Amino acid sequence: MKVNLKEAIFLIIFSLVGSQSNAQDQIEKTTYKNELKVNIGLSLISIPSLSYEYVLNRKMSLGLGGAYNFNDFDSFRSMWLVTYRYYPFSSRDAVGFFAELNTGLIASEDDLVFEGAITNSGPIKNEDHLAFGAGLAIGYKLPLGKRWISEAFLGLGKEFNDDSSIEGYPSIGLTGGYRF
Repeated sequence: MKVNLKEAIFLIIFSLVGSQSNAQDQIEKTTYKNELKVNIGLSLISIPSLSYEYVLNRKMSLGLGGAYNFNDFDSFRSMWLVTYRYYPFSSRDAVGFFAELNTGLIASEDDLVFEGAITNSGPIKNEDHLAFGAGLAIGYKLPLGKRWISEAFLGLGKEFNDDSSIEGYPSIGLTGGYRF
């Protein structure tokens, strides 16, 4: 049986292209699009913060997060944020440097003291506030393996409510998370 050189080259190229597309399919199937994260930095100061991030593609993601303050010395109580992240230099799904836009609801509590009240006995009444806020942050996400990630970020947000004593909020964190 005589093998034609052109046919042999065609079969080799065809088999390489076929195996490459099969490998690409396997890579796409093992891409994890969901992340569950804990803000370790805030948790250390009694403000536990959990967040979820959905990776849209290698450069964009959407997230939802919440935090609650167990400290009594601060007027901040809780916060729910929706985030959009853009990873301009990412070669993998949502890793590396990122810029974040966030918006959310911030709950706070102001201590009110009536005129003529004895102030050293503490506040007379607490007034609750719920406000809308928007902010920006920058950070870096580092993969720690196939499924584990870590990130650090820093930013500021502005609260849009004149009744509260809080005018802005920090967006700060050192998080650890799991991709699934």
